[in-house]
Amino acid sequence: MRSTRQRAPLSGSARLALAALLAAMAAMAGCGSPSVTGGDSIARDGRSPRIAATDTVRVLVEMRRPPLGEAVAAGSRLDPAGMRAYVASLNGEVGALLGALRAKGVRLDGVVQYARVWHGFAATVRTSDLTKVQALGLRVEPVRRFYGALARRPRAARDPARPASRPDPRPSGPAVALLDSGVAGGVRGLGARVVNGPDLTGGGPGERHGTAMAAVLAASLPPRERILSLRVARREGDAPGGSATESATTDQVLAGLERAVDPGGDGDPSDAVPVALLGVSSPYAGFDDSPEAQAVRAAAALGTLVVAPAGNDGAGAGEFGTVGSPAAARGALAVGALDGAGPGVPGVKIGIAALGGRALAHGALLGGRVRSARLPAVTLSGPSQANPQGGQPAAGGSALDYLTVDARPKARRRLVVVPFHARGEGAPPLADRAAAASDSGAAALVVCQPDSGHTLAPLPAGAGSRIPVIGVTGGAATSMLDAARSRGAIAFVSAPRPHSAGGALRVGGSSSRGPTYALAPKPDLVANGTALVPTGARSPQFVSGTSVAAARVAAAAAILRRRRPTLKPDQVAVALETTARSLGAQAGSGGSRPPHVPGSASLLAEGGGRPDLAAATKAQIVASTASLAFPPQPPGRIWTARLELLLSNVGRAPAVLGLTPASAPSFHLAVFPSHFLMAGRSTARVIVTASGGRGSPPWAGGTIAVRGPGSPVAVHVAIPALTSGRPALGAPRLLRRSGSVVGVTFTAGSVQRARRGLAIRPIRVLTLALVDGSGRTVRELTPAGGAPDVLPGEYSYTLPGGVERSLHGRGYRFRVTAQGTAGGSATMESPPFNR
Repeated sequence: MRSTRQRAPLSGSARLALAALLAAMAAMAGCGSPSVTGGDSIARDGRSPRIAATDTVRVLVEMRRPPLGEAVAAGSRLDPAGMRAYVASLNGEVGALLGALRAKGVRLDGVVQYARVWHGFAATVRTSDLTKVQALGLRVEPVRRFYGALARRPRAARDPARPASRPDPRPSGPAVALLDSGVAGGVRGLGARVVNGPDLTGGGPGERHGTAMAAVLAASLPPRERILSLRVARREGDAPGGSATESATTDQVLAGLERAVDPGGDGDPSDAVPVALLGVSSPYAGFDDSPEAQAVRAAAALGTLVVAPAGNDGAGAGEFGTVGSPAAARGALAVGALDGAGPGVPGVKIGIAALGGRALAHGALLGGRVRSARLPAVTLSGPSQANPQGGQPAAGGSALDYLTVDARPKARRRLVVVPFHARGEGAPPLADRAAAASDSGAAALVVCQPDSGHTLAPLPAGAGSRIPVIGVTGGAATSMLDAARSRGAIAFVSAPRPHSAGGALRVGGSSSRGPTYALAPKPDLVANGTALVPTGARSPQFVSGTSVAAARVAAAAAILRRRRPTLKPDQVAVALETTARSLGAQAGSGGSRPPHVPGSASLLAEGGGRPDLAAATKAQIVASTASLAFPPQPPGRIWTARLELLLSNVGRAPAVLGLTPASAPSFHLAVFPSHFLMAGRSTARVIVTASGGRGSPPWAGGTIAVRGPGSPVAVHVAIPALTSGRPALGAPRLLRRSGSVVGVTFTAGSVQRARRGLAIRPIRVLTLALVDGSGRTVRELTPAGGAPDVLPGEYSYTLPGGVERSLHGRGYRFRVTAQGTAGGSATMESPPFNR
């Protein structure tokens, strides 16, 4: 990928057949990690392991018949026996197709079938067989990775924050299904609370993130509620100079959702777990029609509400936000993270004494574990294998920085002090620095950022560090670097001291914002994103991120579902969102106070706000949606649009409702009727009209306050403007072998780090064709309908031998067409070539 963010570049081109759906090259991110003192307590994501290109690819093949959940949502009335029969018939279709493919010589390994929340199968196939699979005319796409790992293994403590609630004396079945990396045994307080379900990853190491999420859930749920652990992620990576990361793939996520809606595995979802917490997120992949997005909606129809972290990628800088998948899906309850409340990252005192001077600083433990210690201190100055000429101290992003020119170690058993930036090296990802320092035998790493206004990024999610990593900012950082340069410098490090995050309650700087690729507002709610969790040692583990916040909201949803079992999953989500408390004002405040009107920034950062479980429990009016999103409107024109809002009186008694719209000055919002009587257990239809003028901003928000019996509720209104939507598409370059053209390579989409955040430009559909000199299509090289949901990356296509030999003529070109997720398209052609 040509345009990447500094701390987590996307992987390079993969020589897989593009006809095999343009396998997405990379991603990064997770949903939990340590934090820094004096800055944002919410974790920032870092790099993830790259997916190497091989001779095989794992793909998802979607069948045409709807899965059970989609059929139920469409109105099919099936009793338990009918549901089991429907699932069996779907599996039978897949079995017949698998048999037909094998009869054609297609090798299918690791086959997994789906029928409840998605209909199709996953399999590992040879890239040479992909054309045979695509010939079926079905949607075929590669699996993607989801990340959400913590930096180190948990240690024993309890999160002090537990919501007051009366437990159900005899809860029936688990309250929450946790789809994560599993839960480690022997962790105090979790043994009796966690029911271990199947391992859907095939085995392997890694339980850090799942254990931490289980601890947050256990601390947030009533004591007798249980958690069903479904392992869908495991540790990957561990390459020298890199860091291990717990990750899942799309097929594993789908398998976890299948089991969450049907724990018994018999095709009858009557035992569906009320809430599923998916602790992992796929960055840059927030497509609304992805397999996992479809599965989220189908799961809700079968009785399971899916709660997902928004992601830890911060604000977006372009038309779109940074909310990952499946949080971006309609039907998923997406959760962002708050900072300024709860536990904060441990602080560390560090001093360096030398003949040339001394320095003392209060640092932040960004990763690893630390004890009181006295260590020799050094910088990475002088000639090294990375820079034989020497010069200014290196930033430590490469293991070669730690070796002299003759390969002697510079930092073994020493505390290494490095600058945040280094000339010619930039600011390497913290995960790379920690891994390089650890591999070189260093005892500790101190990263110094002289700019006190710059928040140091903590250790990336899932990057385990065997040594302590400490961050120092401001003038003390400069003093540390100067003192460590002196010969014979000695460092003194204190034991860590926990503290409260403190400060004003705010959305974490790295919590992902909306809008989604469909220009819909997300996240839906926010919650405290820091926690102290148990892990088996004597001291607690500090973790942070949107997955921590999602765990708290999942617990609130499970409690609400227990209290109000007649509410459907989507109604549970709406009740929590429309009664939530905005950070700017009390949502839906009563009396004569006008309703709070969220600005576009707050709506796209916090959604409804913080959940108020007591208010949600008392809500008698439940809307059909918590966020009414109008279609994008043309900028610079006068426009009027109407949408329908359904209000349900879920109580038995009649209700008199009053609706008060409020909007930003840039547009007008009206409702009809605005005052009416509803019978008990009834639904009313309200027409919402929005109009705007030429000065409308790219995004505008409004609120419809609904007052009646029970808690007041507020439905948010979002009005996006049409964007150019033109996708990023690089000029195709010809691939040659022995002078002959054998294929093409190009970039599609982009991820760029801008001052205001990440600018992501994904591709909804990409098609590749071979055309002749007159522009006539000779051969379509992508599947029917094109390759869907293409992540930003660099892609290559090699012509099959049969096609290559059939070409005879002049002026052949490769034509690439990309369609944006919000409309618009782009077409590029390669230079002509002859055969």
